[in-house]
Amino acid sequence: MRKTTLKGAAVAFTAVAMTLTLAVSAQADPTFVPDSDDYVGSGSDTSQFVLNALATAHNAQSPAPTRRLASWDVLVTPSITPQAGAPVINRPNGSSQGVAALAAAGNSPTSNPEDDYLDFARSSSGPGSFNPPPVPLTFYPFAGDGLAIAVARANSDGSPNTNAPASLVFTAARLAAIYQCQATANQWSDFVPGASTATIRPLLPQPGSGTRSYFLAQVGLTEAQIVTKSESPGSFCVNDDPQEHDPALINSNANAIAPFSVARYNVNVPVVNGQKIIALRTGTGNFNPTRLLYNVVKTSREATVGTVFNTTGYLCTAAADAIIAAHGFQTLPKTSAAGSCGVPVRIP
Repeated sequence: MRKTTLKGAAVAFTAVAMTLTLAVSAQADPTFVPDSDDYVGSGSDTSQFVLNALATAHNAQSPAPTRRLASWDVLVTPSITPQAGAPVINRPNGSSQGVAALAAAGNSPTSNPEDDYLDFARSSSGPGSFNPPPVPLTFYPFAGDGLAIAVARANSDGSPNTNAPASLVFTAARLAAIYQCQATANQWSDFVPGASTATIRPLLPQPGSGTRSYFLAQVGLTEAQIVTKSESPGSFCVNDDPQEHDPALINSNANAIAPFSVARYNVNVPVVNGQKIIALRTGTGNFNPTRLLYNVVKTSREATVGTVFNTTGYLCTAAADAIIAAHGFQTLPKTSAAGSCGVPVRIP
């Protein structure tokens, strides 16, 4: 039997000494208590807002779908009860944690394998990041997104707030050197003669982030090649305190750089005095790859939960495309080719 109890409320974005405008939704958990009839997910920060909107639209269809979509955001509270009767679990934060929670999810409180208390995971990491997987997994692409380097932009009075030279092109090779804190890639003046001699402060999303793993792979680095704050708090090169796609630590440091979702920048980054509080470097030659975003299910459940995400599912409809585009993401082709909407990738 369906329940209608409110599960959570929106979490408003606040910033000290600024009047900010958010273009799309703030963080929010499902507005109903999911039950064993529903398809419940968690995971990636990158796609949480667009999945919230897609879930709302999916659930509002007429006639009403038999199984509603419910998507748990990151960070709202430390733990969640994914659905009625399920155990309390740590709230997944990022693609890796979302996939791990999906793999670990059992069929509680019933014994029906179709009643797993988590049914899908949002992921901005591709299948290659989980090979070998914890259990056989199927990845369904539903949108595309760019990734670029963000720097500070505006003080509260609208004046510039970055030491990064406007002429500096952030290539993958330069970023690899910066994120390893090489002696010849430590200051802005190492790249642009006459620029600031301040030390560049590379930021990286939190451990488990799909954006983190994708960025490192694209610049040719592994976790073993960088020293992060989470690994070595007393002596570190890269600060991985920031939550991915949170502009606060970027804007507050004139020497900070960080990988940032192009869609989340365009739609969700706050505006002060008519301009966004951070800037993306997307000009010619700058690091700016495009990646696919996925929803992941256990391969054993393709015939059920997979029907929402496959080529004929709701997330590959024209209605879903309008929502995806409104959130700044790229819509995908509707063909049978790899990389098209809903075309599955199975691992192993």
